[in-house]
Amino acid sequence: MDTTKQILTEYVEKEIMRRPGGVTSEDMDLLSTGILNSLSLLQLISFVERKFNRQIPVEEIVYENFHSVAAMANYLKVTSPAS
Repeated sequence: MDTTKQILTEYVEKEIMRRPGGVTSEDMDLLSTGILNSLSLLQLISFVERKFNRQIPVEEIVYENFHSVAAMANYLKVTSPAS
């Protein structure tokens, strides 16, 4: 697991699920399973913005970008200022 995925997984498990090992795969759908709801999604986005020093435009906060750890990591990779 790459560093970005590891950081995201650890945050979701520790701060949202409050259960280490709760994210069973990087493709686990955190929205459909109810792990992320509207409030926890906003908390996660706030964390991502602080941790990765990024501003996420509201129009990019969509299911495709934030439904799983893999989707979030991919979003951060493809929208990286260095890419």
